[in-house]
Amino acid sequence: MKNNAPFVSPLATAEQAAVERQALRILASHSAALDQARDQARALMLAHPLAVSTESAARIDNALDKWLVQLLLQTIGGDLSAPRFIWGTNLDPHRWFGWEFPGSGAGIDCPDNIYRNAGIDGAMHYEVTGKVNANGPAQFTFQLTRHPEGLGFAVNDDSMRDLGALAMLTHRDLEIRADGTFSITLDGEPAGNRRNHIQLPPGRLYLLVRDSLSDWRQTPNQLSIRRTGGAALPAPLDDDAIACLCADWFPGFVDFWLRFNDHFNDNPPVNTLVPPYGRTGAWGCAAACRFHLNDDQALAIRVTDAGAEYFGMQMADIWMIAPSPSNHIASYNRSQARANPDGTFTFVLAPQDPGIANWVDSAGLHEGWLFFRWQGLPPGTEVGAAMVRDFVVLEAENFVTSLPSVSLTQRRSELAKRVTEWDLRVAAPTQEPGLQP
Repeated sequence: MKNNAPFVSPLATAEQAAVERQALRILASHSAALDQARDQARALMLAHPLAVSTESAARIDNALDKWLVQLLLQTIGGDLSAPRFIWGTNLDPHRWFGWEFPGSGAGIDCPDNIYRNAGIDGAMHYEVTGKVNANGPAQFTFQLTRHPEGLGFAVNDDSMRDLGALAMLTHRDLEIRADGTFSITLDGEPAGNRRNHIQLPPGRLYLLVRDSLSDWRQTPNQLSIRRTGGAALPAPLDDDAIACLCADWFPGFVDFWLRFNDHFNDNPPVNTLVPPYGRTGAWGCAAACRFHLNDDQALAIRVTDAGAEYFGMQMADIWMIAPSPSNHIASYNRSQARANPDGTFTFVLAPQDPGIANWVDSAGLHEGWLFFRWQGLPPGTEVGAAMVRDFVVLEAENFVTSLPSVSLTQRRSELAKRVTEWDLRVAAPTQEPGLQP
């Protein structure tokens, strides 16, 4: 019998709705304290050397908007009395359950990744249950990291290339049942004969989950977490406590992301590529470039996908916040990009549309970041400069490419397809009883 029920995203959980209701309530009821913290954070940004250009200064409020919501969701998620997975990073505002929730983001977030996290305590015991749906993600990972409260994320070293990783499980490590379900135990004991296990060190921790979509029509996994034993639960945090923490932490949170930007990959010169390097936890690799282009310039990069299960690239502004993924073609995964005849991929970043395939829309911006991700590489893959075949800044008079041309009508069609597919992740009832903000 055919199931005609409308598709509902696995992200549209009652827990997610409750978290968003609380966040919206706090933003409305504690606006004075949060605005004051925001003013302090804005002063930090205005004093930063990157704010010297008119273009970067004009992007400050957008970054503050995204960071504030990011911190608020992380703070709610850090309430150890109620372990739960929170979808805490989504660059575009989304509409479901009868409300609109603002966008969030930080640190060149990947629009192909569904980021969910849960605040946990190393003294407790937990069980994660999940299900890989039909047409599931290309890769998914569970990364355990420490989380300095209010200060962004724990990083792996002074180069700030990556988040720290105390433990890592990928889909390749997990034992998954024939029906797609799986479970993971988390506690302070060694794994022993438990294949799906993460040993927890003492202290406050974050479990970060990435579902990486090589096609936006892929469905994220179903996920839940519950406490099964260990130390007693602390008292829950109410709205006032969370708002107070956010207001206190926000200037420091912004300072962290400014320092992250300053030191990311040792602050490379503009228009040079940091060659591919391994990600902490050995689940993939990445390459980065800080760009600065004039109106009549473009940046062309030809890369291999290295046979990775997930491959993609993203553009972000100078503060490491990406443009709207559904309104700008500022990112590509394998299903969205056109391959060259030899199987490589050429991407062309430019402030204006050059009318060719694989144009990376900088949203009219002339400075920012490019980031390439390869995840789930074949065993034995040599990570390094050979994965990037060409990297060149093109002047207008030398702008010659073998990429297919794309008309304005075709570009509009590409954008419309992105909107339709992006909206799948927020497919949910327009109203749910008892969940009005």
